[in-house]
Formats: sequence, C-alpha cells, structure tokens
Amino acid sequence: MRIALALSLVGVALFGGVALAVDETGSEGEIAREYEQHASRDCTIYLYPTDGMNEVPRVSSLGYSVTVGGDLSFGNISQYDVLWLVFTGSGMIGGFQSDIELFVSNGGGLYIHQPSVLGTIDYAPSGFEFTVEDIFWCDPEEDNVIVTPGHPTMAGLIPADLSGRYDTVFTSSLGSGYTLLAEGTGACDDHVQSAAGTFGGGRVFTDFGNNSGSAAPGSDLYLTNLFDWLCMGGSTPTESTTWGTIKGLFR
Repeated sequence: MRIALALSLVGVALFGGVALAVDETGSEGEIAREYEQHASRDCTIYLYPTDGMNEVPRVSSLGYSVTVGGDLSFGNISQYDVLWLVFTGSGMIGGFQSDIELFVSNGGGLYIHQPSVLGTIDYAPSGFEFTVEDIFWCDPEEDNVIVTPGHPTMAGLIPADLSGRYDTVFTSSLGSGYTLLAEGTGACDDHVQSAAGTFGGGRVFTDFGNNSGSAAPGSDLYLTNLFDWLCMGGSTPTESTTWGTIKGLFR
C-alpha cells in the first residue's frame, strides 16, 4: 500500500531510544512522531490526531512503526499501511471522507477507535457508518462475548482478551459493510465491542475502548491480531484450481 516517501526532516532528537521526527509535509508543519526503535513488522501506521491515550509506546513495542500527525489528505495517508483514528467523531473530519474511502479502497487499513463524540460517523467508507448514542457505557464494560470466532482478528482470543466498551454503540446502527465480532452480555448484549469488514482492496476495524490506562485495555494478542489483519489489506481469495478462476484474479 505504501508509496515511496521522501520526508523533509528539520530536526531529529533521541529520547530513550525513541526517534522524534519533525514532519513539515502537513499544511501547518505538523509534528509527526515516529516510533521505530522496535519496528520489526512490515507495517506502517499513521495515528490521527494525537496519542492522547499513550498507546504508541505499547504498539511500537509490538513491532509496528507508528507516526502521529494531523494530515488526512490522501497524498499523505496513502504512504502508510494503516490509518488509526482515535477520539475522532461526527462533525470533526467529514471533509476527508473521500480521502479516507479512497485510501481504504486502494488497499489501506482503517482502525476507528472510540470516537467519544455523539452522532453518526461521517468519515468512514460507505457502508461503515455507526452511531455513538452515549459516551458512557453499559456496565460491566469488560464483560463481552465473541460472536464471530472465525474472524482472523479473533484468532486465539478469549473474552478476557478483548478491550472494554467505553462508547455506547448499538449493533443495530452498524453499517452494512460490518460484521459484528464481539458484543456485550446480559443487559448489554446489543452493544458493540468490535466490528470489521472489507471495502474494495482494504479493511476496516472498529472498537470502543482499547486504552492501556483503562480497566479493560485488551491483550497484546488482541492488538497484534487487529493490526496484522489491517496491514494485510484486501480479502483473501478463495483457493481454486480452475483456470477460469485463476485467470480472473489477474484481470
């Protein structure tokens, strides 16, 4: 997915082995912080708008390269494998919907995490809308059940691996592109914990509470499963030995 990139770096400082790069490619000379000291996976992530949850050190330690910035233009995000949006709700970045949809359609991965803003998401690719009904949660937020265990993001997980639900999103509000992966239990059984789907050549994953400082941050396996799936892009073709099917894959 990545396009060759030449960054203009006006300053680099090392703090405890973490490289801090100043990126002036944004419209206002944003500061993009790139954590590559542990990068061992072939996957680059662009986190928007800030690391308010202090998740970057954790994700970096799992082997991913993460850049934090504020430029959602297609020209910028297309240089990365995954766009990770946090605390970004309705009415905030709707003007970039076409950029984000094009990014995903062309093979990018989109991770929408806990918008924490009331309203229907207006920046996701078509079919991947949902509505945040409340920025509080249905207790107990950590009690969830996996409803689609065969999905790659759920591989090897048990309910205790999942992150909590810190926005209220009902299963009925999920767009047609989503497959529900996990939901609450008991009185919360119509509350989404996570959902995912494919769009064009790319993938979308949504959840509502993977905060390392929370009571239910989600396990490292939960994070690596979702990022590895997003980084791969597209859907896995069905194996076939027929010449017609094989030929069709290369059209």
